[in-house]
Amino acid sequence: MGGFRAHWGLTIFSEFSCLYPSQEIAMSVSPRNAYLGVDGGGSKTRAALIDSQGTILAAAEASGSNPHNTDYATSAANIDAAVRTAIEATSIASVRIVSGFLGIAGIRDLAEQQSLRKALEQYDWAMSSPLVIDHDLSIAYASVLADSPGIVLICGTGSAAFGKDPSGRTARASGRDLGADDPGSGYSIGKMALELGLARASDRSRDTVASLALKLIEMATNGDDQAIELLDRNAQSLVRIVANVQSKLELGSGFSIGLSGSLAVSKSYYQEMLREFLARRFPGAPIVLPQRDPVNAAAQLALRS
Repeated sequence: MGGFRAHWGLTIFSEFSCLYPSQEIAMSVSPRNAYLGVDGGGSKTRAALIDSQGTILAAAEASGSNPHNTDYATSAANIDAAVRTAIEATSIASVRIVSGFLGIAGIRDLAEQQSLRKALEQYDWAMSSPLVIDHDLSIAYASVLADSPGIVLICGTGSAAFGKDPSGRTARASGRDLGADDPGSGYSIGKMALELGLARASDRSRDTVASLALKLIEMATNGDDQAIELLDRNAQSLVRIVANVQSKLELGSGFSIGLSGSLAVSKSYYQEMLREFLARRFPGAPIVLPQRDPVNAAAQLALRS
């Protein structure tokens, strides 16, 4: 994969590629090293580039890249769209992607990592740069608790939890472990709202259904008993996901619980309910909000690697 290709007036150089003369770009232009972070969720994919000092060069987003919501080819195409847009947004004459860390929702094991890696092989930036592909839980954890032991609960379109104990052992659990509708998530709340006639939607896509959660939270805030009961059931499911992860680790009683994902982080009736239930189930466990954006955490992991 030696050499280079121009994209949108930019050149992407491999750390390992040899540079050859080109009529497109003068060889006197020194490529600027960049480290790539990707946060691939069910609803959207975000890409960020940072330099060796950790300064953000550019960020961009595209459609979601959970391969279980679409397929691996579509996931790879959406990741590529986010990365290329970020590269263009740097306004730098030439960019050398030294390494990348991709945290992608739905990636559960080595076989799925390999399937996504294979789907990315058609894109030159992916072939010419060493990439780490992991689940998005790992970057959510890094954005909230960094290297400290604890459990991070993610709640957005989907729901999941990821934990790490002092020995470095990790464990995770998904809302889908509790049911196909991903209890606790925005999708679960929206689907229940549709079934109970509390909301309507002509488009029944996962993202559209998940967006109905905001309407239910507003109804609960205004005192609607059905909406309150529905949110209660889902919040309890999130607590069970955290307890599932705790049971697999040696964390003691005072471990930190981090929150990540739009519904868990945004201040709302649902978040207050969730925090109250977590405090009851895990007394003494401090609840921590993100210290940085997950996509920036992914880029920092690429830099560290």
